[in-house]
Amino acid sequence: MRGLALVVAVLILAAGCAEQLYWKKAGATEADFQRDSYECKKDAYATGGAVYVGYGVTQRTPNSGMYSQCMVAHGYHLGPAPLPVVTSGPVTLVYCQLPNLTDEVTTNESACLSSGGRVTRRN
Repeated sequence: MRGLALVVAVLILAAGCAEQLYWKKAGATEADFQRDSYECKKDAYATGGAVYVGYGVTQRTPNSGMYSQCMVAHGYHLGPAPLPVVTSGPVTLVYCQLPNLTDEVTTNESACLSSGGRVTRRN
């Protein structure tokens, strides 16, 4: 029983440290994302099911696979959160190695360091 509690605790901690993924599409604005996401959610709810929540009430549930397929069909992919943009002072671009990513990214030094990355080389 004690071992099970330890496993559950480790899984909860690991879930809290998991990297959050976001839908990304090159050149897409926030308005583009909102429009495409709305259309995909509409389709996902239309093909989803229903859950009984009590007192004769049911609640529609989305088909999550349909939402993902729809977003991919609209040109989106899941990726890590964008780096923060720091605009104060002179900006010098550096190559940054972020945790949980194999490729280097190009950003400014303070954004790299504040995101838990390390500067691998200067531009």
